[in-house]
Order: sequence, then structure tokens, then C-alpha cells
Amino acid sequence: MSSLPLIRKFRPIFVFSKGEKYYPVNKIFLKSHNENEKGSNDIRLNETENLTSPQEPLYYHIIEEDDTEIAVAYILIFPYTSNGFFNIFGKRGDILSCVCVINKITKTIKEVYYWDKESEIYDIKTTRPVIFVTANNHHFRKEMGEEFRGLRWEPEKIEDFKLKKIGQNTLEGKNMDQFLKIYKT
Repeated sequence: MSSLPLIRKFRPIFVFSKGEKYYPVNKIFLKSHNENEKGSNDIRLNETENLTSPQEPLYYHIIEEDDTEIAVAYILIFPYTSNGFFNIFGKRGDILSCVCVINKITKTIKEVYYWDKESEIYDIKTTRPVIFVTANNHHFRKEMGEEFRGLRWEPEKIEDFKLKKIGQNTLEGKNMDQFLKIYKT
């Protein structure tokens, strides 16, 4: 069996927090952002604020694969992420991800790694993990109180993130290796 059906089968279900202002966008936004840093037209961030739902697709990137397992990063691109003291600071074109390890023989999900080095081990057959996304700073978490839960998103389309360089700048930006650190530690 090729890896793509397993990657598609185990794509996460995302539950966004109430009060979310910046839902995921597609890779075109990130490319525009990197081009704009070179001095071209500015991005109108207010065009992406208060979207009512995420923009498709969900991205993936295969980190490692052997005969028995595949480690895949599921990636979302946010137009803006609030952070810092009282969420005063933020950055445009932020990339967030989690890493899922899939057993190719049993066709089950083995574990999920999160941004804060937490992981979740699955010992039962499951089809799709549920990933909770905190409001406006977009940290992926394995749990969240029910009072904070908002929109549930089950992405249908997935697309290969295709890490590649454009001139001197990587399309994915400076923090693209963040998901590698999570999985490797």
C-alpha cells in the first residue's frame, strides 16, 4: 500500500477554540508574504481576519518512512498568530504542525507529537486523531476544556507541502523545521 492512502486516512480532525480570528489559509498566502518582505505590495491582513472557516487544504510532509512506519507532519498555515505579552505581538504567515506516526503493517496510528513536546500514544484502532487548536496563537494540543471548544473542522483535501527553496528564501519561512524538532526530541 502506498503512503498516501494512510496519510489521507489519518488526517486529523481539528477543533478550534471559541474566539478564533485567523483560520488557516493556503500556501499562496505564505508565498505572497515572503515576496512582500522583499518590498512588493503589502498583504491586507484584514482580508483574512474573521474568516468563518478554514481555507483548504490541509498540508502534509513525510518526515521519515521505512517498511513498517511513516512519520508525517500535518501542517496548517495561519495568516496571523497573536503571541507575546497580552497578545500584543504577532507574526504573519505562521506555520503550525503536529507529527503523526502511522504503523503501515497494522494500518493504525501509533502516536502524535505536539509543539510542546507532548505526545499522545494510541493503543486502539482509530481512524483520525482530534487536534485542539488554541485561539489566535494556534498551538496544537491533545486536549481542551469543553467551554473553550468552537468550530470542528474535518479537512477533506490534503496536499503535499513540498519543501523547496525559492532563491535565497525558503517558501516555508524560518520556523519550518519546528515540526522536525518536535519529532526528533
